[in-house]
Amino acid sequence: DASPLPPDVISYRRVGMWAPEEVPTTRGHSRAESSSISIALNFHRASSHTSGVVQVLVFHADQLPRVGTTVYGRRTYCCSASLAARGRGPGCSTAGQLIIAPETPLSAPLSKRHHPHPISGHSVTFAANQSTASLSQRVLVRQSGVHYLVLSSCDLRTGTVTFSGQTTWRNPHGYLPA
Repeated sequence: DASPLPPDVISYRRVGMWAPEEVPTTRGHSRAESSSISIALNFHRASSHTSGVVQVLVFHADQLPRVGTTVYGRRTYCCSASLAARGRGPGCSTAGQLIIAPETPLSAPLSKRHHPHPISGHSVTFAANQSTASLSQRVLVRQSGVHYLVLSSCDLRTGTVTFSGQTTWRNPHGYLPA
């Protein structure tokens, strides 16, 4: 069953995950078993006259403040031409892209640094006259806690995209239920 992803909108899932070395018990399980998020998605768009892009992010909740910006008291996730022109929010330099603030430099005080596990970003591109695309990716979980999977269609030229497929969330003890 395909889900719609309209332009300038995000879709997300969040799930609690364990890093292998932080599992509270190993009863019957090896700590060496990996913890991962696997993505196998197909994207389709009806209008394919221009190029377009869908972005997919996977990250730990510690990185959530880096995604999007607040403008006039409202959280926005897509960089528009007017936001980019006004320099509104770090990470908004290209219209039609998700706003992702840069990492805090390692030279900054510890209290200002972000966690060392970066945001895993993937762009699914559509060429002009291309109506389908797919993404198959596996991201290892290296930090316990809530993890996000974010899909966005910030580029208005992409049009409404539908997506189908599956994501598989695997902790060291096994797969999470759907």
